[in-house]
Amino acid sequence: KGVRAPLGFYTSLIGVGRDPSDVSVPYAFSVNGDKGGATQNFWRSVEGVTLTDHAIVWAVSQGSPIRRSVVEGSLFLSDNGGWSSGGFIANVRIGGDLNMGTQQQWFFRNVDLSGRVRCPTGWNYVFMGVTGVDAEACQANITGKVSTITSTPRIAEKPYLIMEDSGGVEESWSIFVPPLLHSIPQQLLRGVRALARASALLGKRLDLVAEVFVARPGMSASQINAGMQSMKGLLLTPGVYVINEPILVDKDEFVVLGIGFPTLVAEREAPVLQISASASGVRVAGLLLEAGSGSGDDAAVPP
Repeated sequence: KGVRAPLGFYTSLIGVGRDPSDVSVPYAFSVNGDKGGATQNFWRSVEGVTLTDHAIVWAVSQGSPIRRSVVEGSLFLSDNGGWSSGGFIANVRIGGDLNMGTQQQWFFRNVDLSGRVRCPTGWNYVFMGVTGVDAEACQANITGKVSTITSTPRIAEKPYLIMEDSGGVEESWSIFVPPLLHSIPQQLLRGVRALARASALLGKRLDLVAEVFVARPGMSASQINAGMQSMKGLLLTPGVYVINEPILVDKDEFVVLGIGFPTLVAEREAPVLQISASASGVRVAGLLLEAGSGSGDDAAVPP
């Protein structure tokens, strides 16, 4: 009760219930930085919680998503007129007004809006699969400022951690992997509630003990690769990982999930993460990849 969670660099607020209603926090926020704006507010996130305060300030500029959450009050995407520059919100219900403030651009995907959308400035806002948005009111006098797409044609939502209490005896941890949704009734690909039901029915769980290798900073790439061999997933805990050879993913449906923005740094001119071209359905989420200091390839190699 009364928790106020300021979120700075490399900080995530993660609810580990099956539903955002399982974890309630009064107030989580990101405000203007030292220079009076939010244009350098990166690498922070909110996920899987219900925020109960009447007003939430989330002044960020990219790399700072809000996912799978409920904002019971109004949401302010800038702080006291300070400049802010872009972000992403998905699978979120907003009970009050959505205040864009000084945000230059933003992408909303599968969001339920109950109040007004206030857009005093801005250059480029995209609403995909969003209910309750008045695009004309938000457009103002700037032609092309707002793009609306009625539904989301394909969704492979980010995997996330779940903790369940087995009758008060012991805690059970797992990674929930939402399904790839496509070619289904369009009403399921709009808003939040129907999408959440479809994900719960069609998704799968990976047991954190039996099916997931948990990596920690200080482990080498060879240790991580060896630990992944008999597993279906890899969980990278917060910290910096210096990688001198690629982490290799060569299994179908494998899941690589990071929490707290773990950063993989290439020690040499080689990728830190490599997905085999023969592996299908692989999910990678929640990581920062840093290329080596030489003139080689980027930090990650796609299939």
